[in-house]
Parts: sequence; structure tokens; C-alpha cells
Amino acid sequence: MSSRAIVTAGLTRTFSGLRAVDQLDLNVPHGAIYGFLGPNGAGKTTSIRMLLGLLRPTAGTIELLGTTLHFGDPRPLRKVGALVESPSLYGHLTGRENLAVQALYLNVSRVAVDRSLELVDLSRDADRTVRTYSLGMRQRLGLAQALLGEPELLILDEPTNGLDPAGMNDMRSFLRALPGKSGVTVFLSSHLLSEVEYIASHIGILHNGRLLFQGTIDELHAVEGVHVTVEAQPMEVAERFLQEIGFPTARLGDGQLSVRVEHRDDAIRVNRSLIEAGLDVSHVSVSRRSLEEIFLSLTGSPDRVTEDR
Repeated sequence: MSSRAIVTAGLTRTFSGLRAVDQLDLNVPHGAIYGFLGPNGAGKTTSIRMLLGLLRPTAGTIELLGTTLHFGDPRPLRKVGALVESPSLYGHLTGRENLAVQALYLNVSRVAVDRSLELVDLSRDADRTVRTYSLGMRQRLGLAQALLGEPELLILDEPTNGLDPAGMNDMRSFLRALPGKSGVTVFLSSHLLSEVEYIASHIGILHNGRLLFQGTIDELHAVEGVHVTVEAQPMEVAERFLQEIGFPTARLGDGQLSVRVEHRDDAIRVNRSLIEAGLDVSHVSVSRRSLEEIFLSLTGSPDRVTEDR
């Protein structure tokens, strides 16, 4: 078995001469929860449609669970489950009956139905009609459908979209536990950066169809370094001095500067250097930027991430 659940090489999709996805090289380890992030129009949904064989790539290759995916050949997708947008459910049927219909299509047993219901914590509500389900319960039933065939890879497009805070928390807890419960690899797109930071082991950041970063959360923070907030007077002199000795700075407002350093201990050097230069230092603090702050820095976008089409 390949050590990677998803590998793409040079994956490209062009629409009317414009590249929606440009030379995408994904590398998703088995057992990972991989958060796929990008602003509006970045190419996330287009990428997912190509991964699921719903859209023919203009160029490049896709390998799922060690098998190359060719457009029109569904065989490599047999061990792949997916939930894209809202699940298709019959409101007049119970949750269990909805899964039973899907089980017939997939040629899997009723045991698989019970297993999927248990995985998503719907066993107690399985015999209620779906029209009485909350949105969160419907999303979990959609996940149960995706898990019916005991997939090794689960691909989700905005799985928490439209959920209230309680539903989002339930979904988040469920997804975090899923690889340990069933050994499945989870690949999910999301515009909710705080949610991804909480549950993901790996992330990919897409912008204008290109992958800006790929790796673990810790690797991303290592690339971004540590940020020191400094308040020193005169601010303009402090800013120029720090840049001259090799520390990138940015103004935060309220007379404060953000100084990027490699290690937390560098904050001591920043403080000492400013004092020795005769500047008045009234505040020094060390912080690690949030995923959202890093994302906005990488993409250069003032807007928050939103779902792409």
C-alpha cells in the first residue's frame, strides 16, 4: 500500500483559457486530516471535482490510495467516500431507510448500515423520518452515507457549512476522532480557518489555483516564525533600527510594531538591542500567529476565506 492517500502531479484545469487550478501537487499522508484552504475562487471545489472523477483535468495526474485515476474509470474510487455540498436524502424515509437504499446501490450489508449510524452517533435517531432531523443531523447522515462502503479516504467539501455552533462542535469532534476509529484519511475543504486549525494534522493553502503551502500545522508555524510585539519610542526610529539589524517589522497601530523572529529567545535580543540603542521600551510580548493571520499574510488578501464555486 502506498504511504500516501492522495498524490497529484501537475494537476491543472483550464476554463476558457483561464487556469482555475494550476500545477497542483498534493501529497496527503494516510491517516491524516488534511485541511484544504483557499479564498473565494481559489480552485478548491474544482480540485475536489477532479479528485472525484467528476471533472476531467486539462493536464496532470491523480493517484488515490496508490491507484492512478483516469477520467471515466470509477474503479479507483471504490474505497473513496465523499460528501460534496448538502447530502441527497429522502425526507419521508427514516435515517436507517435512507442508508438501506444506499446500501443496496453499493451492495453492502445491513451490518454496514448499523456501523455507519454508530460512527456518526445517529443510532438512537435512526428510525425517525429525516424531515424531523436538524441540519446537523442531516449532515451526519450524509457522512454516514459516505462511510457506508468502509472507505479508506473520505473527501468532504465544506462539511460544517450552515451548521449552528452546537452542530459545528459535534462535527468537529466527530472528524477529529474518525481516523482513530476507522483508519480513514480525511480530506476536507473549509472556509472556517479556526475549525481547520483545531482538527487538521496537515493543511494545504491554495490561492489563484496554486498551492502556496503544504505540510503540518507545526511546519507552517515554523515557516512563519515567531512574532514579537514591541512598543518603543520613537516608533519610527525603532522600526528603522530593527530593520537595519535584520528583523522584518510591520506596524500594528497604537504605537506598536510586530517583529518577526526565528525563535522565542530572539525577543530578548530585540529588547536588549532597542535599549542599548537608547530607545524607550514600554512593552515586549511574544506570540505565534493564528492560522487565519498566516493565511491572510500568504494570500495577501484582506478578505476572510469564503467558499469558492
